[in-house]
Amino acid sequence: MKAVPFKKLTNPKRFAPAYLGVLLLPAGGWLEQDEERLVTGSRMYWQSAADLGSIGDDGASKTVRLPRSNLFDIPQLQGIMKTIGDRGDW
Repeated sequence: MKAVPFKKLTNPKRFAPAYLGVLLLPAGGWLEQDEERLVTGSRMYWQSAADLGSIGDDGASKTVRLPRSNLFDIPQLQGIMKTIGDRGDW
């Protein structure tokens, strides 16, 4: 990740907690649609910005790693929202 957006994302003086999400799309047909639903073949991983570490002042970029256990699904989203709602991440 380039240094400027990384530093903005991980700034400890943020008013609200930040999260990084990365959406992985398969090559080719990744979207199906009919009258009842819209289905994507993608998956998304996330990480709290507070857990991404830091970057030195002279660093141009930083490699970030998102754990496979942080697959963005309904229980994960509910957990994130509960954490924010309880102000446990502030």
